[in-house]
Amino acid sequence: MRSILIAVVLVLGFCVQGEARSLEKQYIVVHHTATPPHIKRFEKAECDAAHRQVGYDECGYNFLVDREGVVHPARSLDKPGAHSQGIHNYDGIGISFVLDGRVEEPSDFAIEAFRSLSNQLRGLYGNLKIIGHGKQYGGTGNTLCPTDAVWERVKSL
Repeated sequence: MRSILIAVVLVLGFCVQGEARSLEKQYIVVHHTATPPHIKRFEKAECDAAHRQVGYDECGYNFLVDREGVVHPARSLDKPGAHSQGIHNYDGIGISFVLDGRVEEPSDFAIEAFRSLSNQLRGLYGNLKIIGHGKQYGGTGNTLCPTDAVWERVKSL
């Protein structure tokens, strides 16, 4: 538990450059990357490359949480995200689990890292509501992201 908290503090220091409240945040928007289980590495560089292929300037998520529970900073919190249709790119913090939610669910390590990161973000921005990217979970996207397997693990955190 202690190492997770230290890692998250370092991640937040990297992602918040300048004024932490330059974009007012109200939501944590949950995603999954749909990364197949056989792909073991999907961090910022891989996300940047994948998102550039569809026209973004870099990874659209603010944070990636891998299968082992390591939090990877991806997009500065000072910039609007590119992870959710509509306003949640501006008032939401995009956190994506690196996994394919159609065939796997987040590990206990990943859930604990997500919980710790969420708590630290709430310390910066106040009470952030957790929503899913897809409409069925309060988000704006016409997508199955996050899947039920992911959503059931995080909705009450």
